[in-house]
Amino acid sequence: MLRLVHYNADDKTTLLQQIERVVKVCSGKLDGFQLNMTWPSPKVLDEFFLLHEYPNGFKIVLQVGQKALDMVENSPKKLADKALDYRGLIDYILIDPSGGLGKPFDTEKARDYLRALRDLGFCGLGVAGGLSPTTLNLVEPLVEEFPYLSIDAEGRLRTPQPKDALNLEVAKDYVDKAFAIFAKNRN
Repeated sequence: MLRLVHYNADDKTTLLQQIERVVKVCSGKLDGFQLNMTWPSPKVLDEFFLLHEYPNGFKIVLQVGQKALDMVENSPKKLADKALDYRGLIDYILIDPSGGLGKPFDTEKARDYLRALRDLGFCGLGVAGGLSPTTLNLVEPLVEEFPYLSIDAEGRLRTPQPKDALNLEVAKDYVDKAFAIFAKNRN
């Protein structure tokens, strides 16, 4: 089990104080953060780890959304070069051009990003964007090359507005189908 807080901050100038406050409030029950913000300061993450010692490891997932991809001109090489600023500070990179809005990602573009990151030694890799039981076919070709790829789904597992709740039947179907895809490619 990995207990993460998905965190976004409008004011990045106080990010260190903000994440320290979350860690304090969670008092030992937190395994890390998924930072859902555009290129947070690596210096802040470095300061955070210098101030705190985590014997069991504290995990950081860096979500790379569409705005972050645009800032590297949607270039796999520039993305990988930018990710080098975070080496040793993050554990996972999640390519998520959808940002929870259910927009499907481009499988081949995702493959190019993943390859560029893998070639620089990043091994905690994930993708998101419009995933659901009916769109897992977008992930399947990636799993063949990246058998330990993480996948993330939100928008298409929910009921329509105004209720906007997790649809448990759809979520179960998603998990079952994802499990089958990953099991097939790990054998």
